[in-house]
Amino acid sequence: MTTEKTPAPSPRKAPKQAPKPLKQAPKQKISPEARARQSLAPSKKLLKKRLKTKPAEKKDPKKELPTDITKEKIKIAKKYIEQAKNTLQQKDPYKTALKKHGINLKSASYYLSFAIKESRASASAKSSAGAVGYFQITPFATAGIKEAFDINLSPQALKDPIKNAIAGILYFHYCRDFYSKRWKVECDQKELMAALMYNAGPTIYRSIYRALKGQKSYREIEKYLASELISQLPSLFKAKTDKEYSNGYRVYYHSDFEITGKIKGKHILIDGKSYSAIRIVQALHYTRIVESIRNSKKYSV
Repeated sequence: MTTEKTPAPSPRKAPKQAPKPLKQAPKQKISPEARARQSLAPSKKLLKKRLKTKPAEKKDPKKELPTDITKEKIKIAKKYIEQAKNTLQQKDPYKTALKKHGINLKSASYYLSFAIKESRASASAKSSAGAVGYFQITPFATAGIKEAFDINLSPQALKDPIKNAIAGILYFHYCRDFYSKRWKVECDQKELMAALMYNAGPTIYRSIYRALKGQKSYREIEKYLASELISQLPSLFKAKTDKEYSNGYRVYYHSDFEITGKIKGKHILIDGKSYSAIRIVQALHYTRIVESIRNSKKYSV
């Protein structure tokens, strides 16, 4: 009988030893200042967002409207001027008066440039001299309107924006069409001539016209006044060729002179009469600023 050999037991494998833990580097102490800087540092996402976002373009104030002359104010003023123009064209006594003098009205936008310059498009504007409303109408202006068109406009009526616009339009045409014909002081650029009269008054224009001895262009009148300011007040005025900039209306405008000193209280002679230098300067600047406002896109509505 044979006996079976039992197989010898296989040797046991030694258990795997667990890997030794890695030695961690000792933590560095962070100062409170460094920790504050880390908390303020922008994240990577924020940095990427900043790189993608274009920096906001700085607005050029010269291309913007003055802060107190808004588009809304200009739109409202234009609406009243349009209503005034319709009244003048459709209702008497205005309609008959315009027809009598052969006056064709201009666009509302044209007259609007005067309202912006006169009152900064404010219906409630009132000057220290008593001029009121959009067109800064004075008693002298209403007297001229009465003389030319036989239309009465009371001080109370001028507080109404439509009536005030009617007065402004009529006074412009008093200067352009009535006064110039009556005193035979017409020139080839009637609109500029009328703007100068609107601001300085017709009588000063008459003196200028006489001093020039006959019909001239407005450009010749402008040059003449600039040369008189420079020659009669040489320490206060000098010639210039580049344009002037109006901070108040943010437009460039034409000017033949530069003021180099204080002109308050100074006068020049025109046709033997004494006129304030400030008055002459204001009238010349006024005429060209109104023109620039009218041609500026930022004032269009």
